[in-house]
Amino acid sequence: RKVTAPITGSTFDEKKFERLVKETVSPGTDFTVEVKPDGKGGMQVETTFAKGRGDEAEKLQREMSERPDLFGISGAPKVGDSNPDSETTDSDGPPAWLWVLIALATLVC
Repeated sequence: RKVTAPITGSTFDEKKFERLVKETVSPGTDFTVEVKPDGKGGMQVETTFAKGRGDEAEKLQREMSERPDLFGISGAPKVGDSNPDSETTDSDGPPAWLWVLIALATLVC
């Protein structure tokens, strides 16, 4: 499972973000943090958890949603499945369900 959130590249502090993730999830939870392009000209931070740690991903997403400024994210975090094949399909743009999520998130805000 992974949690992805948009960030403002110039102001994002990866070390601080990693520390906050560590404080949010259960002790001993393995995760990796990666900053990468979002495919739409912006940047995003991706936190990937070991298999079977979906509960931790959900918990992190809730925390990030409640305190985006603390985590340094610029939009709603999303939980998704880690899919190594997705690297190749990124160029087609986000899948349809993502647009639905974005639309819903926009309405909620």
